[in-house]
Amino acid sequence: MDIKIELEQENLKVFRKDEFTKQVIADLSNNYHVLLACDLSSRADSAERQEYAQALIHGGIITDEGKERVLAEESIIIVVPFFSLEIAEQTYRRIPHASHFVTVYLDGEPYTANC
Repeated sequence: MDIKIELEQENLKVFRKDEFTKQVIADLSNNYHVLLACDLSSRADSAERQEYAQALIHGGIITDEGKERVLAEESIIIVVPFFSLEIAEQTYRRIPHASHFVTVYLDGEPYTANC
């Protein structure tokens, strides 16, 4: 199964880095109050990508079985949609090193409060 389809079945959205535009964020924000965007793009070196993927497993975003498939993507952003900022903040806190690769969007704008 394609990793994009697989993750979307888990209520995650997947975008290539160049596809994740302000317009896409605005469109998603019409349906969801809060977005958690996890950037596993190829900018990061292999060790960082491994660490970030492991952090997403620890945070409950992806499964251990899906890790290698996620890492195989050259440039990927996994977006977790939420209706509640409180739940998004809790999820953010469960992800180790989240400040390095996770952005929270509130109503389409980056949210920088005490996550």
